[in-house]
Amino acid sequence: MKTNKQKILEYIQEKTNEQESISFTAQQLQEVFAIQRANISTSLNQLCTDGYLTKNTGRPVKYTLKDKSIQEDCFSDIIGVHGSLKNVVKLAKACMLYPDKNICAFISGERGTGKSYFVKKMYEYAKAKELIDKNTAFIEIDIRDVKKYSSLEAYEKSFHKINGFLLISYGKVEDKDLIRQVLKRNEENSKSEKIITVISIETYNEAKGDYSGFAFDMLLPSLQERGFEERLQLIEKFFKNESKKVHREL
Repeated sequence: MKTNKQKILEYIQEKTNEQESISFTAQQLQEVFAIQRANISTSLNQLCTDGYLTKNTGRPVKYTLKDKSIQEDCFSDIIGVHGSLKNVVKLAKACMLYPDKNICAFISGERGTGKSYFVKKMYEYAKAKELIDKNTAFIEIDIRDVKKYSSLEAYEKSFHKINGFLLISYGKVEDKDLIRQVLKRNEENSKSEKIITVISIETYNEAKGDYSGFAFDMLLPSLQERGFEERLQLIEKFFKNESKKVHREL
């Protein structure tokens, strides 16, 4: 069970992700959580001591989330998290914090922009924030595989039940009916826990009219749209990864 301190910190982090440079008073938080003012103040002061919050010296005392507490999560090592991907990361967090039990979102971008990698970061974030159970599986369904079978049922028998944190990849505009079937089956199979589904598609703008009712769509920028510094960082990261694979300095 979460402590009052954990609940207050998560609430402040969530609101700060929605609106930068926001501050909170003990009175405001008391109205949100219906906890005694003294307990709220104790938790806030502990969070300041722990290095998560700062407080001003005026009246009323206002508490603000430190920058480092926003940065220190699973998205922090993504190149461009404070640049070209800043708004996409905020949208991804808002998507996963959305209160509905079954959440479905789109992620689009050219091939090679890192859609699958980004969705796996979303999965890590959802587990870290206890939005889904830590044992929830990450499942990727390649629509190209599903199309090899005569029916969705045949696909399920050969592979797995559709449940957990779900990534539907390599979708195309013409696959909309099949993707809808997968989403419907996911809803039928889902248990009481929160289910998050992300559909990865390269040409979402063309498909927008075919997929209605999705509150979130995340567009990853192409390499050309990213700044020169970010592109250099990506090249450096690729070389470092290859160096580790071959156990040699490049």
